[in-house]
Amino acid sequence: MKKLFIALVSVLLLTSFMVPDGDDGNGTIVPLTPQIINNDNLGNGPLHGPILVPSASIDGHTFFINSSHPDYLLQLVNFVDDEEVVIYETLMPAGVNSVVLPASYTGEYVIKLIWGNWCFWGYINL
Repeated sequence: MKKLFIALVSVLLLTSFMVPDGDDGNGTIVPLTPQIINNDNLGNGPLHGPILVPSASIDGHTFFINSSHPDYLLQLVNFVDDEEVVIYETLMPAGVNSVVLPASYTGEYVIKLIWGNWCFWGYINL
């Protein structure tokens, strides 16, 4: 039991040093939140498993997805009078792991990755 405890503590300590200060090697990690955007097409059956949230980061104006992914519609959203306004939109095909966002945009935005009925969103600062 003592050896198992020491092994678990060692693993936890090692993993805490692998990604220091929210930096994964491609810049700052962007925590993404999954959201269902269209309940109409989900059907009546049970979901087959949990949705896999992509691992993402940003370095300057370059946005990275750090894992394999399907085709995403990427949107950059700003808020005007508490209303969402899409200011930039592009397709991020499967196999492409980075997109350079326009340098003219600065400040805090919401980034959205849309795939079918799912949207993965998070806050970024450009």
